Amino acid sequence: MRRGAALGAGLLFLVVASGLWLRARAEERCADVGRTNDLRATVAATGSSLTADVVVGTRRYAIEPHVMADFGAYVRPFPLPESHRVGVSVTVRAATEEAVLAWRTICLGATHGRESVERPAVTGPDIMKGGEPTRWYRFDGANGHPEWPPDDSVDLEITALVDGLAFRIRVPGVPIVRMG
Repeated sequence: MRRGAALGAGLLFLVVASGLWLRARAEERCADVGRTNDLRATVAATGSSLTADVVVGTRRYAIEPHVMADFGAYVRPFPLPESHRVGVSVTVRAATEEAVLAWRTICLGATHGRESVERPAVTGPDIMKGGEPTRWYRFDGANGHPEWPPDDSVDLEITALVDGLAFRIRVPGVPIVRMG
């Protein structure tokens, strides 16, 4: 009887653990948007950051990527110790609020050396206005990239939907900024 209960409990544990692992892997997958059009971006350095200027139809966007490595004092003790991984975000800027609302970042991929990782992006809820000249902007981002070293760089691949059409932008050599 005890042996059967222990076997049942072990089997239940394996099923629950497998389900949690599968759920976590599914959350790491980017949504399939079908065939994407490559947008040729003009990438310019502005101080310590890069800006990719792209045109979609009649809209002009300035996409500013940020890659941050948070190696501060934050450590997760359970279930396994882990410091913060690299996070990727983009600032989406346009001349009108309507243009920023039309942009939806779907996936943020990063390549460091031979390792490439894609994560689904979360679209920021707030649209703000400001800057010179006055522009509308929003922050989108994704976490869970590996623990790549700060002060290095990655090549980014941004997948976005604009008015239902899928586009991909490549931004090479984005520095990994040290946080914390």
